Amino acid sequence: MLRAVTKDDGAVAIIAAVVIGFLSLALLSLTIDVGQMYAERRELQNGADAAVIAVARELTANPTLANSAANTIAGQYAGKNALDTRSVGEAYGPVWGTHAPYSSSVYGISAPPAGPTTNYVEVRTATESSSGGPLDFFFHSGDATISAFARAAWGSLGSYDGFPVSISVCEWNSATSDGTDYAPAGPYSSPSASLAPYERVLKLHTTSGTSCPSGPAGQDVPGGFGWLDHDGAGQVETEAGGTFSGDPGVSLDSELKPILANYWSTRQVIYLPIYNLVTGTGTNSHYRIEGYAAFVVTGYSLPGGNNKSWVTNKSLTTYPGIGGSDKVISGFFTEALVSGTPGGSNFGVTTQPTLVR
Repeated sequence: MLRAVTKDDGAVAIIAAVVIGFLSLALLSLTIDVGQMYAERRELQNGADAAVIAVARELTANPTLANSAANTIAGQYAGKNALDTRSVGEAYGPVWGTHAPYSSSVYGISAPPAGPTTNYVEVRTATESSSGGPLDFFFHSGDATISAFARAAWGSLGSYDGFPVSISVCEWNSATSDGTDYAPAGPYSSPSASLAPYERVLKLHTTSGTSCPSGPAGQDVPGGFGWLDHDGAGQVETEAGGTFSGDPGVSLDSELKPILANYWSTRQVIYLPIYNLVTGTGTNSHYRIEGYAAFVVTGYSLPGGNNKSWVTNKSLTTYPGIGGSDKVISGFFTEALVSGTPGGSNFGVTTQPTLVR
């Protein structure tokens, strides 16, 4: 049955059009606002990541950096990565006795790293979303605070893939006066009178003895001589806290001879595993690694390879206290900043700050 069109039908159509238009505008506004929020969040996260690395690097160079100075650095990086001028950055960390107000459920960040050799700093960046958009006009939503969070950690080197010779904590303490006497940073020339006071001779095998204990009840293993089992390339991968098997013998094998000669000629810094416990003897010996020390080889006198010290230009067998039957490597310990995972005890090698989640 046909029905006549009335004035009410026109009114309903107008109302429907207004409602649909209103909702469409609101939906468009919401889409725009959400998009802006995601964009700002990305900017803030970029700023937080950049800021926390900058603050951490400054702290490694200046451990007494004031919190106000760190906040200035954080604010600068937050501002550089934001399109508006209302972004702020704040730095937190145990060095200042503070902790960032973050939410792990929001940012997916775990609890701060623990341990006496792990340092960290945190940066929180925040801004406000732009106001005055259509959504604010219709719903008076006001400004919304958007935040981002980043953490960087650094500490003693926790793992390394390198030359398979290890020395005891006792030997390192003796050579560095308990970590207070390091050679200056390189590059190094040859010969070098300025480095002579820092040169130390490490005895891998000796008949004259050392100031450190030997045997399973002490540190050095008779028949082990500080060598660790290694791969065909003459390298061993170790980590602080792990236990690794020894490699009995005193000779430089075919893999190790060219590697040690290269270290001697290039004066490069290598990282020696420092062990705090040895169990067993011979092929059953095992070394428990505590950390890593930065070392520069200056000479060696071993079966299968000899090179005089490039510091003094003398053979190691002419050094006081070194007998002709002693198997020795000479060098000096220094401090170093390296890329790596933090962990282990501090023997002068610090990792560069890296982002942690």
